[in-house]
This record gives sequence, structure tokens and C-alpha cells, in this order.
Amino acid sequence: MTIAVAASTSYSPGLRQASVLQKAVLSYVQAPQDDDELNEHARNALNDAVDAINTRTWKKLHGHQDILLAADQWDYELASSFKDPLNCARINTNGDQNGRLEYKPLKTFLVEHDQATGSGMPRWYTIFYDQLRVLSLDLAPSSEYISSFPTLRLRYHRRVPHLTGPDSILGIPSEFESFVVWHAKAYIAADRAPQMVGYAENKAQQTFKRLKVDDANIQTDWDAVN
Repeated sequence: MTIAVAASTSYSPGLRQASVLQKAVLSYVQAPQDDDELNEHARNALNDAVDAINTRTWKKLHGHQDILLAADQWDYELASSFKDPLNCARINTNGDQNGRLEYKPLKTFLVEHDQATGSGMPRWYTIFYDQLRVLSLDLAPSSEYISSFPTLRLRYHRRVPHLTGPDSILGIPSEFESFVVWHAKAYIAADRAPQMVGYAENKAQQTFKRLKVDDANIQTDWDAVN
């Protein structure tokens, strides 16, 4: 059995609602902005751009999840926003970080810890990338361990959520939002104004290229602490 727990992400300025982004997309092809079917089409176009963003792991898109440990429990379900792990810290009863668990790639983890039984003090973790992302420990935590370290804090690279309704937001930096809108404009222009596809595609490609360059140049200390 897996345990689901809450997650948190830090949102940057790109917080325009889906309805506003949809209008920007539809206005590019001079389409009616009060048509429900067209708005759904525009939202699908925006989500297609989100899928493109989620094919990469971005340094500046991250969040964290506090995992409440349970005695004799190996596996813990992760938030839908989880993409790849950064750091897994132990949190003591005072709410302070005190040490961390080490990460092992899944193949190595299965070879070295496949026969683990009983409970005690976990030292290693891995991630199962199935339909649900699951954090798995090398050893189930004992009640004694949990009395000292009841929580793990997993910091991670995150996925961008799909827009699900007119009030939903992407919660990403504005420079990412710019790519999403230009990509969606090209997507919808392919159906309604083919002569306008090229300009929007070029803008989307240029924006995505700048995002990759900017992300590659970010200074980070994660390598030192992870």
C-alpha cells in the first residue's frame, strides 16, 4: 500500500488564468472568444505546449513534498507534480532538517535491496516511475526511527500541470508562459489561419531556445547537497 501526502511548489509571476491565456490564443487568429468549443480547443493547444515543457527537467521548476512516515511502510505515493528527485531530507520532531537519505537509481536499488526485510533506519531511497510515482525506501522505518524522524522532505524537479478549466493556472515563470502561448497560437492557427502558423512557430521556437539557454546557465548548489 502506498501513502499519499501533500506537496508544495513555489510559484513565480506567471499566474494568468486559463481564460486569459485562451483569449490571447484565439485573438491571434481573430476567432470568437465567447465560443465554448473554441475555448476548449485553445485550452487543448495550451496543454500541448505544457506537454512539450514536461519533456525536459528544468532547474528553475521545482517544489517539495513532506512525507509523513508510517511504521513498517516502504512505499510512499508522490504528488502528480513530481518529475525527478533533488534531495530527500530527514525532518526531526522539532521540524528541523537533520541528515538526509541517499538516492539510488532504480536498477541499482533493486539489485542491492531486493531482499530487504523487517524495519529499522532507512538510508537509501529510489523512485518507481509507474502510473503513480512512488518513493521506495531500502528499509521500512521502525517506530523508534519515526519517533525521532517522523517526516521526510523531498525536494524535486516538478512537472507543469495541465489547465483544467477557465480559472486554472500554470503556476510557472512568465518566460515559460510566453512559450506556452506562442506554441498554442501556432497549434490553433494550423486549423484556422495556416498563413499565420510560421510566425507563431518561429516565436515559440525562439522562446524555447532562450529558456533552455537560461536554464543551463542557472547557478545551483544542488550538486553539492544532493
